[in-house]
Amino acid sequence: MKRSESIKELTTALSKAQMAFLPIKKSERVDYATTAGRKKYNYAPLVEVIDATRKALSDNGLAIMQPTMLLDGKVILETILSHSSGEWIMSEMFVGSQEQPPQSEGSALTYKRRYSLSALLGLASEEDDDAEGATDKSKDKKEEVISQPEPAPIVPAREGEEPKASPAQLRKIFAVSKEKGYAPELATAIMIRLYNTGHSKELAKSQASDFIDKLEAGYGLKQVPDESYTDREKENN
Repeated sequence: MKRSESIKELTTALSKAQMAFLPIKKSERVDYATTAGRKKYNYAPLVEVIDATRKALSDNGLAIMQPTMLLDGKVILETILSHSSGEWIMSEMFVGSQEQPPQSEGSALTYKRRYSLSALLGLASEEDDDAEGATDKSKDKKEEVISQPEPAPIVPAREGEEPKASPAQLRKIFAVSKEKGYAPELATAIMIRLYNTGHSKELAKSQASDFIDKLEAGYGLKQVPDESYTDREKENN
């Protein structure tokens, strides 16, 4: 789990949002065989988790982003909860390898988006299972938390140490992002990962230059199904 230096305002907003979340409908059912017999439980698909939380999050200045990144041949899902104050928290989860079939990758991505989102917001999107059931589930249902070394973050420049990114650099960031096909959510996630800020105007000149180089090199760019918060959720589930 990563986070901004302070999450005081985010935590206050999230506590208010949680009180306003709608009941989550566990409309889907899983039935699978184990060595101890068949196991069955109900769960809420991703679209229902989103429908139950979207308005309460928005009303309290909170937003969710779930971009994917390609690091060392692995597809990584980042779930970012950000607040209008600029505070944020982020979790990371392994989705699969670059070589796996697109259909398998898309299915795993939807499952892990639901799992990661529910955990970050403190939701129970599926019925509790006992320890035996958890032990018997196949390996592809277990979650792997990313433990690989992270790129060394560039500490944002303190006031007076280095000028902020110039207007020319900001225009260049926008132009390169558009040219390379970066979704805004992915560009924001990369800035948070490397520079501890989600706003390009907060980058120091050296950070902006480094960011432009990374964008031009295609850092973290991976063509995967667009899983942003849109009405397409209902079409994809």
